[in-house]
Amino acid sequence: MVAREIQERSGFETRVVILGHLQRGGAASAFDRMVVIRGMEVTSIP
Repeated sequence: MVAREIQERSGFETRVVILGHLQRGGAASAFDRMVVIRGMEVTSIP
């Protein structure tokens, strides 16, 4: 599973999110913004 591999390589906790739940629409919440920031941090790990 991708989340497990990311967690093992980065040491950060990961969670699986069902894509449909993200695509419901509406204004972005503070939680949504935090998820994006964490995703950006994970992708910048060497």
